[in-house]
Amino acid sequence: MGSFGERVYRLFENALTQVFDLNLTTILEDREREFWIIGIDSGNQRLTPICGNFSQTELEEINKVFHDSEAGMCVDAQNHLCLPDRKVDVLLVNLRLISVTDREMFPLLSHEASHYLEQLHIRMNYTEIDCQNAEIIEDCFDIYNRRLHFPDWCLLLAFAARRVAERKIFEYQSIRTFLEDAIPESTRPEWRPGEISELKSARASGEPRTDD
Repeated sequence: MGSFGERVYRLFENALTQVFDLNLTTILEDREREFWIIGIDSGNQRLTPICGNFSQTELEEINKVFHDSEAGMCVDAQNHLCLPDRKVDVLLVNLRLISVTDREMFPLLSHEASHYLEQLHIRMNYTEIDCQNAEIIEDCFDIYNRRLHFPDWCLLLAFAARRVAERKIFEYQSIRTFLEDAIPESTRPEWRPGEISELKSARASGEPRTDD
């Protein structure tokens, strides 16, 4: 696994540990699953291996379902990729992210970690702030992306945003700022930033975007 793969794995693992208090290794071992990271090469319209023990034949099979995006997450991907001899969870990451900083990548991987937990049917203890913000998140998407982001995922991302702000991960203090970094702007035309509920400390400061 090269340096990019190591960064992606570490940041995804950190998102689960630091935000959700969960351990990736434990999740995989309990379910007897492998974990692959596959790169999305938009320029060549191909998927390329980053992390994982898979053959050229398997990679060719995976490329039959190429879909261009910033990132993606699939639990039990063998059921979708025609890999009957595998039991694997797959994280897809666009190779464009090679050039971004850890701080820029962390919100996007928290987005995918939320999909991971959603697909595993893992839920958190949500607060009133989480529930309020989840409604705004759900309403922000265009028609296509609304079909990909269900209410359970919205709650998980809202939980993640609050936790990141509470714990000041990567010096985030604003829930709104984290959400805007975690959800690509092109997918959220109905975004209502003024309605995002912040932590009391952030509201008292009067600076909703203190970490820009």
